[in-house]
Amino acid sequence: MQGAEAIDNNDYEAAVAAYRAGLAQDASSLAAANGLAVSLRWLGDDEGALESLRPLIESAPDSEEEEGQRAQVLALAGELALELGREDEAIVHYLASLALESDQLGLLIRTADALSRQLRFAEALELYQRVLNLEPLSAPMILERRAIALINLGRTEEAKAEFEEAIRKAPRSTR
Repeated sequence: MQGAEAIDNNDYEAAVAAYRAGLAQDASSLAAANGLAVSLRWLGDDEGALESLRPLIESAPDSEEEEGQRAQVLALAGELALELGREDEAIVHYLASLALESDQLGLLIRTADALSRQLRFAEALELYQRVLNLEPLSAPMILERRAIALINLGRTEEAKAEFEEAIRKAPRSTR
């Protein structure tokens, strides 16, 4: 049984074995490293999953296709680091992933939120704006987050305008 098939069958131990065998043959395989990390994550070994990605995190992609795979690996590394309580490391991985694929909406939001928690409000504002540019329907939620960042930057008049815009764009109840 191969790794992907083992994951489909919820046999994560077999998937780990298959992906480790694949990496023994080709240590630079993004697919095998990603599969190993996912399998280890399902087994509850987030630290092992993150460690399995380290060689790939530090390598450079060889092609456009590999660039997309590497963006996924970096996003996964960010998620794992965040779950392990290492938010600074998560942000580094998230930003590296976004540098490769800048239109990952969910990742943009997670990164901006993490930057806000780290009191890096100016950077968070830029990412929240990118979210609004990509997905205008997310406006109420993102405008509220932008307003909070603006307040923390001492830009209260701009924050007030963002809150007012969020209220105007919020869906109305039909009750």
